[in-house]
Amino acid sequence: MAEPMRSNQPKSGEHSEASGFILTRQQFDTPEGISFQFWLKGSQGAFPVTVAGQEAVFFVLEEDLPRIEPLLEPVTDWRLKPLPLKDLEQRSICGIYSRSIATYRKLTDLLQTYGISMIEEDIRPVDRFLMERFIQESARVRFSENSAQLLPTDYDPQLTMLSVDIETTMRADRIFSIGLYSDRYSKVLIVGEGPNEPWLEYVNDERALLQAFIREVERCDPDIFIGWNVVGFDFRVLEERARRLQVPMNLGRDRSRIQVIQSGNGKWFCRIAGRVVLDGIDTLKGATYQFESFSLENVSNQLLDRGKLLGHQQDDGLTLNKGEEIQQVYRENPRQLAEYNLEDCKLVWDIFEHAKLLHYLIERSRLTGLPLDKVGGSAAAFDNQYLPRLHRKGYVAPVYASGESQMGAPGGYVMESRPGLYNQVLVLDFKSLYPSIIRTFMIDPFALAEGTGTECPPEELVPGFNHAIFSRKEAILPGIIER
Repeated sequence: MAEPMRSNQPKSGEHSEASGFILTRQQFDTPEGISFQFWLKGSQGAFPVTVAGQEAVFFVLEEDLPRIEPLLEPVTDWRLKPLPLKDLEQRSICGIYSRSIATYRKLTDLLQTYGISMIEEDIRPVDRFLMERFIQESARVRFSENSAQLLPTDYDPQLTMLSVDIETTMRADRIFSIGLYSDRYSKVLIVGEGPNEPWLEYVNDERALLQAFIREVERCDPDIFIGWNVVGFDFRVLEERARRLQVPMNLGRDRSRIQVIQSGNGKWFCRIAGRVVLDGIDTLKGATYQFESFSLENVSNQLLDRGKLLGHQQDDGLTLNKGEEIQQVYRENPRQLAEYNLEDCKLVWDIFEHAKLLHYLIERSRLTGLPLDKVGGSAAAFDNQYLPRLHRKGYVAPVYASGESQMGAPGGYVMESRPGLYNQVLVLDFKSLYPSIIRTFMIDPFALAEGTGTECPPEELVPGFNHAIFSRKEAILPGIIER
């Protein structure tokens, strides 16, 4: 069931339908089950849709039930259901459903501890909800009385960005200034005294600085924040200082607080309801840009032929490090620091515009279903495209998709090099061959299962490596590549 939340969302009886680009997706537990909250950007602005009363599911082999059921007996709030599905070895499958994410994690952790194979347990419930409905980057929402239905659609969004940068002490235990920039707006908020200007506002202390920042974000109402190491530094420090100074960092479009979280591998993530945070470094890397250094100074000089305003030099010629110079400029000439702060925001904005990074991310979402802020994600992109089609064929993903595999295959042959200078050099990029090989030889997990596990006429079979036989008619992956 979906519930209306804000005035931008069409109401029953007023507008029965609305389309939009999915900005954010979140999942959380409620007494009624798992709830999914989506924020979409449509023609009338951003609006939320909350889908309540949902369940999470993963799959297990029916033959493992005698081991599974005694293990899970102490856990409550889950159910087991036989399904008309098979794995690619033609074995029967059951689904394990739970009404809370906490229970879902408890179940999967328990089965993993005892070495019991699970299938598709790594798919987030909110991602599965969209994936199984073939919803990529956009959705059409049909509203009825106190509920809504999400359907796939293609929507061309007009998204707004705001570039953010902060200047701090060397230990980042105090924020001096916050810079904000877009194509229609520029502002620096800075702690200190001085005459205000259209682009510059002085505030009394750091607490007032954070409050002014929240006010400006609400006024600009951006869909996307951009910056340089903006999650791991800027928003992390903003959240830490706001918590220390007891300033509610309510930047969500529903006035909820931001969440800045560090994963087990050290990666930082920022969640803001209805707003996306894009890091320029990660986005450039994802778009296959390569630089000797991904510092803002180096990248901006490479792409824009200009760099930062401060040159890290004293009058006596001695070099200062960045932190020392920022502190010195803040003490001696706060307005100069504000100019430097704003120029950093402009550099990031101009890099995004020059490299068409937002356009790239929107097209990536359209093709793969990945969120705008997803870093990497080739496996998730494959899941989005492949698994719903595999399920409709009556199969689930193979166990090795969760990381378990005893299957090996030879790699490419690497010739010994002959060092020297050559006039004629031929460069072969074999990555472009992979799609052609897949399409020609029908290489596909489902086609393999059908070719080896069912009776097919010889003319419908394609022989492959290691005695593999693929069905010519049942392949899924070649069709995805064609699209």
